Amino acid sequence: MRSSHLFGLLLSTLSLVAVGSTGTGCSDDPGGTAGSGAGGSGAQGGAGGTGAQGGGGPDTDGNNGCDTAEVLDLSGMDVPSKLDPVTSDRDYYKVDLKKGQAIFLGATSKPDDDPYGDSYPDTVITLWSADGKTQIAQNDDMSGSNNSELLYLVPEDGTYCLEVSECGVVFGPDFCAPPEGITNLDYDVSSFELDPTGSLITVDKEPNETPANATLVKKVSFPEGGPVEGYQSIGWGAFSAVTDKDVYTFKVENDVAVDMNSRALCIFDFWAPAGPEGSGSTATNGVLVRVAAASAPDVTLAQTDMSNLDLTFGYPELPSLTMPCDKGKDYLVTLSRPDGITAGSNDFYFFSHVQAGSNTVEKEPNDNSAQGLELTPTDDGTGHVTAITGNITAGDNDVFTVPVPAGMGLASAYCTAERSGSGLRGLQVSLLDGNDQFLKNGSGAEGSDHVLWIDGALITAGATNVKMRVLADSQDPAVTGTYYYCSLILSPQ
Repeated sequence: MRSSHLFGLLLSTLSLVAVGSTGTGCSDDPGGTAGSGAGGSGAQGGAGGTGAQGGGGPDTDGNNGCDTAEVLDLSGMDVPSKLDPVTSDRDYYKVDLKKGQAIFLGATSKPDDDPYGDSYPDTVITLWSADGKTQIAQNDDMSGSNNSELLYLVPEDGTYCLEVSECGVVFGPDFCAPPEGITNLDYDVSSFELDPTGSLITVDKEPNETPANATLVKKVSFPEGGPVEGYQSIGWGAFSAVTDKDVYTFKVENDVAVDMNSRALCIFDFWAPAGPEGSGSTATNGVLVRVAAASAPDVTLAQTDMSNLDLTFGYPELPSLTMPCDKGKDYLVTLSRPDGITAGSNDFYFFSHVQAGSNTVEKEPNDNSAQGLELTPTDDGTGHVTAITGNITAGDNDVFTVPVPAGMGLASAYCTAERSGSGLRGLQVSLLDGNDQFLKNGSGAEGSDHVLWIDGALITAGATNVKMRVLADSQDPAVTGTYYYCSLILSPQ
């Protein structure tokens, strides 16, 4: 449902472009948001670790504050430790950094096959000044896991202090799962520098304010060693002034895997909101992202404002610019800051770019005669899901139908358009049974600051099909994109 899960492909490859890296230090599926929405607390000492067991090495006891922090290098190797007791422990690490370095910092406790498991700590990492008095950046949950990761652009030479703790210790019980179920106290902490010359790394190169001097987006194919499915890149830059614009250019590769029922997508995601409770960028607002064809640079195909955080699921979620694109075509993406912000002294951003195939594309006509969609079981076996992407033009509405498997009593829908950069405004979805009767609580609408989320509409007793009707209020005259994305989930009551 969220394209930012593709960021996991990128960071699983970052170790290949880390400076002097001898290990990965990367976890599956990091994403574009940071922080739980609660403020960070001061750098306090907790109970010292009791020593890691079964994690590949000893824990250094007594790293209970920035003044007694354990030394962390930039090798990328996982350093094993424990949060013990998990209800109060805070571990601290110090790392020497140089101005201009792009740094990865991570704390991993939950395994890839159980990314939200309650038996492991929900790590939170906080970057502090050397004395532990000034909070610089913070990450609670990355996308697709309760593990924590940061990408940070270092503003000046110095020693920095990294705190690792459990969610409940940092934010309290109102924001976090109870700690009673945590039985495995182990975690790994790691750090490394991203190599700006790496094959999938793109770095802002001034001057690049116009299409004529745009910075080329470098990218590599994935998966490594197999048939090409798509392409990926990660990049960073900094705005020299509030009025600065950074223009990048990219080509959609011809061998992006697209089957007969899908289309190519071009995706841009960004790493965390700005500020000390996010990425550490000193800007007071997010990035404006605009995409145009290189052949028509003044025509906006897609646009989104990374300032518009979504709290639908209880934590700040960034938009994702996810647009249909044409193989072999050149595009321009322009990054800027919104009017009226304060840039600060370290006004940076990180982005990912992915080219990949979409989910099933709608087939017209489907205004009245519903297009049938297939359901596939969810990974955990608790329900069934299908996904669709389509376009809505003036006066159009799209209708889809899915069968109701035995035991399924609730229907949920997740849809985006404006928050994915589309020019559609007021995206609306209604869920109906096979007799076109509206399901209870089965309607919703998208806004600039929230996705469309219908949570558990009651399926009519005896219904054999559920229909999903999609339409929009209007089209932004300044943005030509007419696309949307929807997922429909059927689950037991």
